[in-house]
Amino acid sequence: MTGWWVKKLLAPVDAASLAVFRIVFAATMFALALFYYSSPRFSIYAEEAFRFRYYGFEWVPVWSSDARTLLVYVLGASALLLLAGFCYRIAAIAVALCHLSLALMDIRFYQNHMYLLAIISILMVVIPAHRAFSVDASLRVSRHGPYVPAWCVWILRIQFALVYFWAGVAKLQADWLLGVPLRIFADRSEHANFITGEFAILGMSYAGLLFDLLVGPALLWRKTRLPAYCVSLLFHLINYHLWGIDVFPHFMMGATLVFFAPDWPRAVIARVLRRSHAPCEPVQAAPQDRRRFGSLQIAFFTVFVLWQGLMPLRPYFYPGAVHWNEEGQLYAWRMMSVSKRCVARFHAYDPHTKRRWELEPRDFNVELYTLAGWLPEIQPVWNAVQFARHAANVLRDRGLDRVEIYADLFVSINRRKPELLIDPAIDLASVEYGFMPVAWIRDLREPLPRSNAERDAASRDWVSKGGNYWAW
Repeated sequence: MTGWWVKKLLAPVDAASLAVFRIVFAATMFALALFYYSSPRFSIYAEEAFRFRYYGFEWVPVWSSDARTLLVYVLGASALLLLAGFCYRIAAIAVALCHLSLALMDIRFYQNHMYLLAIISILMVVIPAHRAFSVDASLRVSRHGPYVPAWCVWILRIQFALVYFWAGVAKLQADWLLGVPLRIFADRSEHANFITGEFAILGMSYAGLLFDLLVGPALLWRKTRLPAYCVSLLFHLINYHLWGIDVFPHFMMGATLVFFAPDWPRAVIARVLRRSHAPCEPVQAAPQDRRRFGSLQIAFFTVFVLWQGLMPLRPYFYPGAVHWNEEGQLYAWRMMSVSKRCVARFHAYDPHTKRRWELEPRDFNVELYTLAGWLPEIQPVWNAVQFARHAANVLRDRGLDRVEIYADLFVSINRRKPELLIDPAIDLASVEYGFMPVAWIRDLREPLPRSNAERDAASRDWVSKGGNYWAW
């Protein structure tokens, strides 16, 4: 295994910045545990209620109320151990398992920053972020010393740079460039409803686009790193104040410190204590990191970077507008690029008796909590298929064999008039739906409303479909 980039990735660097990242991440996960504990959204589901699952993760257990509470307690306790760097590997594994178990129970929990925290939790199991500023480091002298392979720092830097970049790419579409999503979010936010002028909306839209596209490279380049970080701080503070986003802005403000030199915490401490600080000489420390398991480390780094770099390309291999059909929408860092409302009416048809009737969600143990309709607005096609299969199974247990399930699934994006997302003549209980495109998803036809009159007309049409007007 040769090459200057391999030697650079395996070269030992100071573990101090990684230790600060560990503390920031652990504090975020502890705050998340507190959120889980106190959130009515998390406790709203009855244990026997039907849940909308992630495609491919239907096997994840649906925990009982007591088990969920226990997982939250374990998550909080493990996060504190991780913060202190005590029993690091065990704590990191516990944090990852608890977070993934809770997040994957229901697709209605999906948020991009929850996905990011899941990825970081997996990385923390692999990365030795306990070699500095930790109880483990103080209890025993590691043969590695306070050093880590450079790839451990670079994998985090690349991850955050990709999050920013792909979030910017997702905004390169007409709706965002016209300021529509931001205008809708401003109308709904009690802290941002003062943003009413067209110039202000467009200015913020283009500023957000440029920030996402440029902040990653700016953080990676040493000469622009400090001003880019200052702009990043301002950006996340504004996001927190205007949109009420919970842990994500605080996490990013602390996490992006990893872009600075690996020994920056020691330099700051030395300056505060008015001591001299000499940069470490990594070539003299922990050379075994470059020899032992080097090939495995480089392979993991390469696979991970390719996965995170290529996964957001999936939406562009599906036909139609991704912000409409949401095929490939998940795991692609498409943040705040669209405002969506959906409402669904499901009908059962018995081919033996020729009877057709509308289904009531509560009859199938589906918890209702959404504003504009009971069907989750995240991945509505997949969720419609899930419910159709569930309803068909329930009706089959009630003695109705070969029952067919149809849906009128109306969706509106960015205040367009609601229109059918899927073909209402398709029996959703019998379709195959997965990663491949399907022909029964309809294309987006409604134009974007460009005036208040058009938006009002779209709102009236939405009410006629059964949508929630005040949430519009």
